[in-house]
Amino acid sequence: MLTLEDGSIVESSRLSGKPALFCLSDQSLSDMLEVELLGLKVSDKKFTLPALAAFGKKS
Repeated sequence: MLTLEDGSIVESSRLSGKPALFCLSDQSLSDMLEVELLGLKVSDKKFTLPALAAFGKKS
């Protein structure tokens, strides 16, 4: 589930009933998101990625 700091749901594979599918190393995800995903353990339930790391600076 992808949520904003205020708790608003942006994306949820659980709610949609469809798994989240993506490829690593194809540059479709931000570098920081890939780093976080690769560092997850099976027991991890969630992680926080700051907006700047996820989306970069505002234009």
